[in-house]
Amino acid sequence: MLIRWTSIIDGHFVVSAISISIYSYVLYVIITSKSKTVQSAFFHIFIVTGVFDIMGVIANEWARLDVNFCFEKFHVSC
Repeated sequence: MLIRWTSIIDGHFVVSAISISIYSYVLYVIITSKSKTVQSAFFHIFIVTGVFDIMGVIANEWARLDVNFCFEKFHVSC
C-alpha cells in the first residue's frame, strides 16, 4: 500500500503536536525555574507525570498511525 505522507497530518495530529509542544514548554519552564515554590515535591511529581503524559500522547499517535496505515508487515486486519 502506497502511503501519502500528507495524509498523516490531520486534525488529531495537529492537536497532539500542539499539546506536546505546549506541555514540553511548561515542563521546561518548571524544570529551569530557580524559585523555591516549584522545587516542592508536588512539582517534582508534576514533572514526572508530565514526561510520561507526553510519552503517552506520542504512543497514542503511533498506534493511531499504525491502525490507519498498517505500518506492520504482518498486520492481520490489513
